Amino acid sequence: MFGSLAHEKQLEMSGGFMKMESNHELDDDVRTEYDFDKMEGGIRGEYIERYRTGINVVLLDPNVAQAFPTSDAVNDVLAHANRPKAEA
Repeated sequence: MFGSLAHEKQLEMSGGFMKMESNHELDDDVRTEYDFDKMEGGIRGEYIERYRTGINVVLLDPNVAQAFPTSDAVNDVLAHANRPKAEA
């Protein structure tokens, strides 16, 4: 009884609640236009090893990305910096 009357007023103005119509003709998750028998080029499991090993994505500052434009260049520098120092 202490609630806002704004919601009730909106319902009066809009004609009440509207129920969305369901237009689900298929119980299947895959649409009929997806014919997997006609698809070409896909190889099942092609990237599974890459997925399993994991890929680390690092965002570089623009000036760093300009100095090291490829992942190989970045990896070479980081591998060199990560080498153990020779004991004196």
